[in-house]
Amino acid sequence: MKKYLLFSLLAFSSMNAATLYVNSSATGSNNGLSWANAYTDLQTAMSNAVYGDEIWVAAGVYKATSTTDRTISFNMKNGVSLYGGFSGTETSIGQRNISQNPTTLSGDIGAIGDSSDNTNTILKVINTTSGLTVDGFRFISGRAGGAGGISLNNNTGIINIKNCYFYDNQGSAAGAIFQAYQGNYTVNVINCDFISNISVYGAVFSDDSNNNNLTISNCKFKGSVAGGNAVLRFLGANFVMDRCVVTNNTSNQSSLFYIDANNSAKISNTILAGNSYHECALALYSSNGIPQILENVTVVHNKKIFLTNTFETAVYSANGKFNLYNSIVYGNTNSSNNDQVDAGNIVSHSIVENGYTGGTNVLNVNPVFTNSNTLSAAPFDCTSYNYQLDSSSAAINAGNNSFVTQTQDLLGNNRIFGTAVDLGAYEATTNLGTNENAYKKITLFYDFKSENIIIKNRNSNNIVTIYDSMGRTVLKANISDSLSLSEFMPGVYFVTLQNTSEKIKVLKK
Repeated sequence: MKKYLLFSLLAFSSMNAATLYVNSSATGSNNGLSWANAYTDLQTAMSNAVYGDEIWVAAGVYKATSTTDRTISFNMKNGVSLYGGFSGTETSIGQRNISQNPTTLSGDIGAIGDSSDNTNTILKVINTTSGLTVDGFRFISGRAGGAGGISLNNNTGIINIKNCYFYDNQGSAAGAIFQAYQGNYTVNVINCDFISNISVYGAVFSDDSNNNNLTISNCKFKGSVAGGNAVLRFLGANFVMDRCVVTNNTSNQSSLFYIDANNSAKISNTILAGNSYHECALALYSSNGIPQILENVTVVHNKKIFLTNTFETAVYSANGKFNLYNSIVYGNTNSSNNDQVDAGNIVSHSIVENGYTGGTNVLNVNPVFTNSNTLSAAPFDCTSYNYQLDSSSAAINAGNNSFVTQTQDLLGNNRIFGTAVDLGAYEATTNLGTNENAYKKITLFYDFKSENIIIKNRNSNNIVTIYDSMGRTVLKANISDSLSLSEFMPGVYFVTLQNTSEKIKVLKK
């Protein structure tokens, strides 16, 4: 009877779900029922929301309190989802332009610019029993004992954190997101940036040895500093990371990653470059003995800054084993045994500097990137360089297609282009051909991460013309290497290169 009553209440709430509007500059009746009459205070909207509601928040800066009480946070309700990035006129979520309408949840209460009195944790998700979404927000300057950005605890269901930006958050556990202890839930972190966060255990810390699952997709981790794991520490059931950039992070006492999944773990189509660490770049553990999977990863130019524990390699398994497929591990600080990957693992169809004893189709060659930096420069931001494969790279078509489980590479291109998958996070998207001229063909491509049009094998006359979907000329310019589309409105564009047959279609998000 109790279960039936709960189901009936949830069903009734769902049928009466509403959209509540928040705009800090609204001047209407402020009842939250429309943009014109939007709430001006986000806390009011969150207090009034009920199961099934969505809260739409227009661009602006919102704080959990107007007082100096650091313990006050925004608290998510069961089954209520939160969306930012609106200008204040939209009628659907798909009409948002998040980059042009930044919606900031700030921890900078009290004296502005004084971080010592900031909000402890900006947003809390605690004791929820149904799925919810947090989408389109900037979490800035939280200061916590747990996590400065978002703290999750004792939840069930699926929690989606999408299109968010975490900057300058600090916490003794995690700088940005702390998925804590109790609960049996899945967290999906999609298309988020983690920039310059400080913590003991990483920008993201999931600490539950039993039931929690974590998936991270299409995210960037840059400029974070930690006493322990700079990027991520995971203890839980299942872990997945795909299509991520990890660069310019520093771990002063441990590794960049610490992953201990008692069911499964996989990292794919991801680059770790230009980081610095105390022990190793990737520390992999397997409590149940099931090998963890590294598929099409690029681990390059990561530097050990304290030359202690020199037996540890860039990719290291302290307990259990891992499988390394279709990957590149090259140019990192060697172990005392002159290794990049520790012994006893399964390594197949990969480039590993200094080779790998017992590996299958392992190449000990320079992967030859388009425009890379050097190990001595680490830590550095690899997005300022180009770690895609040069047309002369031995990594092109050197992989094994049977190991491929994802359809896209790091840039969103088809994961297999040609006869076989390439090694590393990036797939070369030009045919090699059989003669020298094939390597010199001028090509255009779009880098989804940096939002740049890039010319490969450029010459002195690179006149690019950009048309909108109506065929109107938006821009015509002579560029040297690349052209940023970051200021362009979302939409479909066509790009041509003068005196060539090159033409690409770009979907600007």
